[in-house]
Amino acid sequence: MKKIFWITISLLAAACVAFFIVRANSLALTLKLDGYSTSYALYERSFNANDREYRVIGTEKDGELTLLYLERSALGLWSIWYEGQSIGQSDWSRIDWTNTAGFRRFDSNTTPQFNFEYHQLYVGTNATRLIELEPAQLPPGISVRIQQSGKDFSIHLITFGDSGAASLQRLDMLRLLRDNADTAP
Repeated sequence: MKKIFWITISLLAAACVAFFIVRANSLALTLKLDGYSTSYALYERSFNANDREYRVIGTEKDGELTLLYLERSALGLWSIWYEGQSIGQSDWSRIDWTNTAGFRRFDSNTTPQFNFEYHQLYVGTNATRLIELEPAQLPPGISVRIQQSGKDFSIHLITFGDSGAASLQRLDMLRLLRDNADTAP
């Protein structure tokens, strides 16, 4: 009886250690199992409406730049929710995602109106000079954050509300940058 007890305790301890090792390496394991490079750049990290951590990362698959939206489960394991799209060439990629931004208005006579924030992230490796966008080039209500190091860059656009989402979808960033001669065609 004592022997079975100690074997059971040993197996449970080994399972716990194995789980914590997998949990600690979950992001790298998820990328590797889905065929992506385990070397990545982190572009966004926050929490969604379900209070789950999410990350938007850039990595490579088959030699092409790829953006991924990953979420961490309640057990602490990462999973890929969706993949960005290449924009006409292997050194450009784009991903969109939405998050809640809170309530717009709430009183006892009306139902709450939820505000959403809409994100677009463009990442590239082919900038030919410093990327600069004038406020007049963007639709109203869109915030932009540009990060650049040499030829590598990221352009993160954020807007709130349905009207901002529509103008964000109509924005042609590739054409805008080509008009500014910021990237190679």
